[in-house]
Amino acid sequence: MFIPEIKKITEQKLRVILLIDNGGYSMLSYVKVVRELFKKMRTRFAHDLETYYFHNTIYGEVWSDANRTQSLKIKTLLAKDPEYRIFILGDATMGAYEINHQSLETYEKLKAKFKKIAWINPEPVKYWPHTISLQIIKEIIDMYPMTPRGIERAVADMNRKVLLSS
Repeated sequence: MFIPEIKKITEQKLRVILLIDNGGYSMLSYVKVVRELFKKMRTRFAHDLETYYFHNTIYGEVWSDANRTQSLKIKTLLAKDPEYRIFILGDATMGAYEINHQSLETYEKLKAKFKKIAWINPEPVKYWPHTISLQIIKEIIDMYPMTPRGIERAVADMNRKVLLSS
């Protein structure tokens, strides 16, 4: 049905930025799963995958190393090609004080720059309604469960955005 458009998508260079919440006790139980997903993505997108880290929420910077010692300003990310696909991986569970003007503005800027952006949440969907910070974030960025079906939906929605913008 959309053969020319699908061909156009498959011919595009697929570039991915992965932003991983790697701090805090709420993400500890998901470390093994996130590492496995990261390993698979690293294999698939070896030369087109950039990975950065954050703790709980994204303010004005992310880190290029898992120990969070090498910072990168958000404005550097925002200077990248808008065709990057952005996956934010985290449970979106944090203290209310962490969802402040700066973090909300950062999410708004990321969404405005990168139309193909998704939040992948390892927390089971049944718990999502009980977290205020998660509710706020998913109003800004489309959120999907970190399940094969959830990731599939996130990618399908991104591809749909590609078709609509063509």
